[in-house]
Amino acid sequence: IFIALALVGFILFKSSKFHQKRKLAEKANATLIEDERGIVKTSTTEVREVIGKMLDIYHQNVKGLTKESRSLLREIASKADELYLNYKNKRTYEVVPTIQSITLKELDIEQEYVQIVDYTYEITKALRVITSDSSLYIENNHKGFNDEQEEDLEDLSKKVTNMYKTFIDMMERNDYSGFATIINIRDEIIEQCAKLTKKQIRRVKDKESGTRNSILFMNILNETKTIVLQSVNLMKSQRNMILTVKKISEEETEKKN
Repeated sequence: IFIALALVGFILFKSSKFHQKRKLAEKANATLIEDERGIVKTSTTEVREVIGKMLDIYHQNVKGLTKESRSLLREIASKADELYLNYKNKRTYEVVPTIQSITLKELDIEQEYVQIVDYTYEITKALRVITSDSSLYIENNHKGFNDEQEEDLEDLSKKVTNMYKTFIDMMERNDYSGFATIINIRDEIIEQCAKLTKKQIRRVKDKESGTRNSILFMNILNETKTIVLQSVNLMKSQRNMILTVKKISEEETEKKN
């Protein structure tokens, strides 16, 4: 009984400590974000950072599958899981307190902030599926992808990378006039995923790929589509947030003049 009580006490202590840390993190975040410029600056920084992490995880996952590296895939799956949990908690515990603690002149900014967190959460969820499925596949000693499949995934990875890098360049220049380029890249990737799905179906019919192999390959394609679609939504929200603040700044300047 004493051991059981001690164990319960330890669990409660750890839980209390975790909640205290979370409260402090929320308070620090709320202090940082006080107005339009604060929320835009914080969101822009987070978008840039999360894009870098997602790109690395996606690229490394393709590399891990190509090399059939269990250790790399385990490491990447762990990183993807951490990123997912981070945004799951952010969505659950930070969004509402942040909105309640700041004073904004434009509700559109609050809306874009909420959407940025939501879209990022959906992206990390899809990325988590890709990495966990890939790691489990190799852990279970299934045969890796053939050369053609590897080339297909590497080419797809390059296109996804190009889309993200194009947007990062827009963010750094603070110029979103060429956003149509992002839409075109998105459409190309979606079209390529459809073509690769058909190619994989042909491989199955020609008995070039087994069941597990085909399921993983097509799941990666489906989750990649989700990542790309939600990423463009994320980019739109970040762009809209910047443009709204720019509009507010221009209106304030006009009033002063």
